[in-house]
This record gives sequence, C-alpha cells and structure tokens, in this order.
Amino acid sequence: MEKTGNNKNALVFRKDFLFGLKLLAKNNYLLDYIFLDPPYNRGLVNMSLLEIAKLSILGKNGLVIAQHSKKEEVRQNISNLKLYNQRKYGECYLSFYNYVNI
Repeated sequence: MEKTGNNKNALVFRKDFLFGLKLLAKNNYLLDYIFLDPPYNRGLVNMSLLEIAKLSILGKNGLVIAQHSKKEEVRQNISNLKLYNQRKYGECYLSFYNYVNI
C-alpha cells in the first residue's frame, strides 16, 4: 500500500484465497473491484468466480477481472456474474464480469 500512496482506502490481507473471501463476507465488506490471477490451466478461474458469486462481497456496480490462459474457457454466466468483455494480451485473456443483482 505504501507504494501506491493509498494507505487510507486500501487493506491488504495475506490469506488463502477462499479463506480471504469468507473473511471479507463475514466482515460485511463490499468491494468495487476484484482482480483474479490464479495459476493457469488448473480450472481455478471458474472455481474462483463461482466462489465470488456465492458470497455477498461485490457492491452494486462491482466488477471482477479474471486473468487466465487463452487455453482456459471461462463461463459466461455464473450466478450473478455476467461476462461482458474479453481482451487478449499475448498468451492470456482478461475477462470482465459485471455484478448483476438478481
């Protein structure tokens, strides 16, 4: 956080991904953005998106950005997360998901 100069508006948690998500939900955090970059080609992108969709941690206009291998196929709709854009950068993709309140 010191490098960004954003000490007042950011928190850093060094936790296992799933434990961290549950901790955020338990403490009623609402996030505007989540950036994912799990290890490639292990099915972790879709699993991570599914876990995020299960928990109430995204705010009204929340956005999830998932970085993944171009070989990995991501789901277009995962509960309240809807894929609205994908961009290719070399050997990887960035997939952008909107939070849709159902």
